[in-house]
This record gives sequence, C-alpha cells and structure tokens, in this order.
Amino acid sequence: MSSYDRAREPAAFARFHHIGFEVDRLEESADFFRSLGFRETERFQWHGKTIIFLRHPSGLTIELEERPNGQAVPDVHLAFHVHEVTAMLAHVNQGLLLEAPQRFPNGWTSAFIEGPSGEVIEWMDKRGRTPGRD
Repeated sequence: MSSYDRAREPAAFARFHHIGFEVDRLEESADFFRSLGFRETERFQWHGKTIIFLRHPSGLTIELEERPNGQAVPDVHLAFHVHEVTAMLAHVNQGLLLEAPQRFPNGWTSAFIEGPSGEVIEWMDKRGRTPGRD
C-alpha cells in the first residue's frame, strides 16, 4: 500500500514554477544559463548559501543553489507555485515531509516533500514576495 492517502483529493497546483539545481560553481553555472538566454530575476542568501533564479523568455525558470561542501550527489527538484503551502500539506502523509514551511528573505514561503521513489517536489507561495520581484 502506498504511503499516500488515496482517499484525499489530488493536490491542486496553481502552476509550474521552476526546476532547481544544486551546483558546485554557482557563478559559472549562472553564466552558462545566461548564455542560453536566461536572465537573473532573483538572488538572495539562505542558510549561508547563495540562491539565484534565472528566467528564460519562454517562461522557464531555473533555480541555482550552491551545493553544500562534501555533498556528492546534486539535488534536483521541481517546484510548483501554490496558493497556500500549509493547505497543500494536508494532501501529504507527514512521513513524506522533507522540509517544513519556511519563509525566505524575499517573502516567499515553501515546503519540500518527497515522493515514493525519492522525487523531490517544492510547493511555494509567492503571495508575500517583496513588491517588484518575481
């Protein structure tokens, strides 16, 4: 039996938000994506790491995060913009919660969950964002 509660309604995503990558060489990776037409839309510090968001004219957004020292395998996750992070957690068995809701310096709130095969999904709510920033 799946650890998901199948009796609950499926989570209603507002829209896809970004793909996130942990990288060894943050600025080189950002330059690489810039060479592909992405432009930086957001940069901030979180727990001692720099996080950069870049957006392509097609609408695709990439998050680059400095990989923690000593971490051998890079983390990749998909992020969905939702209307309320805490309400979305009602659709998930608490055993699958990787990171409880947190508020970022730019006003966004997010939480991370894990799927049955280790898939990492971020739910984020940008309603509290700093005006003029995406």
